[in-house]
Amino acid sequence: DRAIHLQTDGQEWDAEATASALLEAISADEAAYGPFDIVFFGNESADSGGFQVGIRVGYALGRPCVTGLKKVTLEGSSVRCEQEVEGGRDVYVVPLPAVLTVKEGLNLPRYPSVPGKMRARSKPVAVATPTRPAPRLELVRLAVPAGQGRRAESLGNGATAAPAVVEVLRKAGVL
Repeated sequence: DRAIHLQTDGQEWDAEATASALLEAISADEAAYGPFDIVFFGNESADSGGFQVGIRVGYALGRPCVTGLKKVTLEGSSVRCEQEVEGGRDVYVVPLPAVLTVKEGLNLPRYPSVPGKMRARSKPVAVATPTRPAPRLELVRLAVPAGQGRRAESLGNGATAAPAVVEVLRKAGVL
């Protein structure tokens, strides 16, 4: 029943910087309270779709990391992980502790009851401000694979891209 809010500077963080900040918070919490059995990540980021953060954290922690999961089942001191693949499923059983990245739809959201919300308000939320390392990753080019007949366009970086994204969504009739 602990929560940690990593408060950033509002700038865009690349996958390496994000993984570094999360690793620092996870390592500090585990040093105080012991290792997590499972550390869950989304499969990919909503901004760049880089598929890197969970893998980077798993590697740095020295733990097995399984990605793109649609089903996760605890089995004693291990976890059964299922990925959807063309024509079926791949199944992996890995020892705990582990790092897992999950795809959308793995779990139906549960909404807390009013008493649950009230109890949650009384729980402390630790706030940490990670130091953003100097960016070492650079987007060099964005391109659509040959033969798809469409062009790719970068709309900007971070918050400065928001107006352009809204305009594209308006033109598409989404907004």
